[in-house]
Amino acid sequence: TRGGRITLIEGMVEEIWPETPGTASGNILMSSHKHSSQFIRVTGHRVGAKYCDVFPKVKIRGEKMHMELHHHELVQYEENLDHVISRYLRRWRWLLLGPHRVFGTILEETIVICIDTSGSMITVINELKRELCALLWTVIKPNKIKFNIVQFASQITKFRDSSVEPDYETCLAAAEFIGNMMAGGNTCTLEALTEALSDKSAGSTYLVTDGKPDTSCRAVLKHVASLEKQQKIHTISLNTSDKEAISFLKTLSKQTKGRYHACVAGFEGNIITHQLLNNNLPASLQSEKEKYAHN
Repeated sequence: TRGGRITLIEGMVEEIWPETPGTASGNILMSSHKHSSQFIRVTGHRVGAKYCDVFPKVKIRGEKMHMELHHHELVQYEENLDHVISRYLRRWRWLLLGPHRVFGTILEETIVICIDTSGSMITVINELKRELCALLWTVIKPNKIKFNIVQFASQITKFRDSSVEPDYETCLAAAEFIGNMMAGGNTCTLEALTEALSDKSAGSTYLVTDGKPDTSCRAVLKHVASLEKQQKIHTISLNTSDKEAISFLKTLSKQTKGRYHACVAGFEGNIITHQLLNNNLPASLQSEKEKYAHN
């Protein structure tokens, strides 16, 4: 505490409680008096005021302090808190119900997507194909992002020789390419990255895999570091529990100034969002529930 003030919710408070007269950027005025108590010999304990529990209070470092709040301040706090929760609900829904759950946010104008279709991907390949098609039609085409797809297992198969414009015919052909993907074989990550990084026009490469490469992880990192042009590699681990594989993917993305993202397959985002919106949602936020129902 500082000067008898306490921050209500660290990290969210700047949004919840803007600077207003009588407040100090998210802080609420606290009583300058600490919770009084006396030592009672009969009980051997310190006992507080008789009616203390009736008043609003918080516990700070083991000591109770009472809050001094006016009614209009509580109303303002509730309104601002509802606003912040509403924003978080919209963000949560956006993250769970689209391809962002797997691929995150695409920031570059030209990308290469490397998809691991080795044998270990057989349980998640159909879900990954759906998410990849969703990315194609809802993100790549509307935002006119040039792209190419590299499928890798024991061998490498490219959609096109280099990145292409996302016109309607090209996206149809890409969707067919994705639909024909089948899981089986080894994991030639090094060869796939070499092929993807050879596209000099690409701004970044998105690597989706569930494990380590067939070659040593050190060999892949060394090869990528030796390339003349350093391109960002965003790594996505899908249903990965192998600590060594996760460490490799994190290091690869960090080395190239990319992002690492972990994704769990079979995660029903629509069900989770529905449960969230129906679990003790305040009346003031029922509009968010109605928006979700109409989507």
